[in-house]
Amino acid sequence: MTLTTITESGPASAFTPAIGRTGESIARTSKPLLSLRSVARRFLTSRQNTTALEGLTFDVHAGEFLCIVGPSGGGKSTLLNVIAGLDAPDGGQVLFEDKPVT
Repeated sequence: MTLTTITESGPASAFTPAIGRTGESIARTSKPLLSLRSVARRFLTSRQNTTALEGLTFDVHAGEFLCIVGPSGGGKSTLLNVIAGLDAPDGGQVLFEDKPVT
């Protein structure tokens, strides 16, 4: 899965969530609107264990747009469900305006 931010002040800057951003970024004068810290989501069934998200860490600030791109079964919908509070992460923390998403 690839996450890309697009800012009003410049071109898109791709980043690997667990490592950090590369390329151009906007000035960060405020706290992020959305923060994910070491988020993990696993699905356990009688037949197999599937890790959909593992150690996902990133921030989204005001003025940024987030694009989530990846193959089928790569965890895109799971990530959105965790961000929206529809699914609880198995590990880590999701914050919106510094408050836990529940």
